[in-house]
Amino acid sequence: MKLIIFMFVFAIFSFANANEKQEVELLNHVDKELINEFITQGLRINEAAGITAQINEFMDKLFPNLSKFCVSHNLDPAPLNDIKQKFLAASIAFDKGKLHGISTLTRNGDVTVRYQSNIKTLTFNVPIIFSDLSFTYDYLVKVIIAKYSGDLIGEIENLKMYIQLSFNLNTLTAKVDQLKTTHSGQTSLKIHGHITDAIVNIMSKFVTTVLNPIIQKVLEGLVQRAANNVVTNVNDLIHNITHPNDTTMYKFLQYPLN
Repeated sequence: MKLIIFMFVFAIFSFANANEKQEVELLNHVDKELINEFITQGLRINEAAGITAQINEFMDKLFPNLSKFCVSHNLDPAPLNDIKQKFLAASIAFDKGKLHGISTLTRNGDVTVRYQSNIKTLTFNVPIIFSDLSFTYDYLVKVIIAKYSGDLIGEIENLKMYIQLSFNLNTLTAKVDQLKTTHSGQTSLKIHGHITDAIVNIMSKFVTTVLNPIIQKVLEGLVQRAANNVVTNVNDLIHNITHPNDTTMYKFLQYPLN
């Protein structure tokens, strides 16, 4: 059980890209005492069937490291796709979009690990929140023969997600069970340029109905990719344990489990 806990922790630090260079860079952001502290806490979940353990303290130390990683590896800001929409006598085009604040993610409530002995499964429940997201775009609005251009800045506060990961001790495989947005947050918008109130209203509705869901999907995609890489790394580590080589042994010997 101690080894399984360790593998999950090690894999989380490799969430962005499943290659050895990224793993080393991520481990440089996290001291070994933090990993060993989590391993010690994690052992408590196997003291009885169906025990759930909170790992809030560990996650509070982990998230700042993930935030630093996002910034240092150019994941914050993230590019947003261009958007074009035509109406009867008008059109809206957004380009040069960027999403800022991905590094503001942190936990939102208790993070738990549950061990169910009847099905021999570890389940990790991770509620997260992006406390301060923002997005920028250049825009061009055409209404009949008139054109309006400028830039806009939007802010999204307290967008919340829920992630569930599990590890099956029977099959020795990990998977992402669930990932969803539980709260889309509160959005505010600032539009710069010489535009009329009518155009402001059109753009505000466009952001609410079209752009916000797109940004939500972008965030879900980034988090899904991170979660999938955690799962991939866990499964790769299991394979490395069952098929050891010199590189594998060197990595694990850096973190004594006693």
